[in-house]
Amino acid sequence: MRGLCGLTPPALAAAGAARRRAEDLLTQVGLTDRATFLPAALSGGQRQRVAVARALANEPLIVLADEPTGNLDSAATLEMLRLFESLHAAGQTLVIVTHDARIAATADRLISMRDGAFADETRLTGGNTGRLADLAGLDG
Repeated sequence: MRGLCGLTPPALAAAGAARRRAEDLLTQVGLTDRATFLPAALSGGQRQRVAVARALANEPLIVLADEPTGNLDSAATLEMLRLFESLHAAGQTLVIVTHDARIAATADRLISMRDGAFADETRLTGGNTGRLADLAGLDG
């Protein structure tokens, strides 16, 4: 038996679950009010948060973020750091690649590379303290 849109009941249920998951992720990244906007209508920071939501869609064990704040202003960078902090507090493992020492200072552990090889590892005592603006040297 097929529904009005030609989908079977299990497919409709799966589509509904996917929509609910997408809505939950948009809420998590603070973009519920932008759900119907096209990418061109979003700011750089909003686009970055959508990218994080997409990365979380399949509930990965590890999120890999390559320069997630590279093109963001200070306010959007702070938003992204707060989002990462909330994900980390919820148990998500994050691997962030950055050249920005302010962003690296918010990590629990730093691994430095030189010429394509691991050069150094530093475990930061206390890790993320919740004062991201202070740690990253950003106003907020």
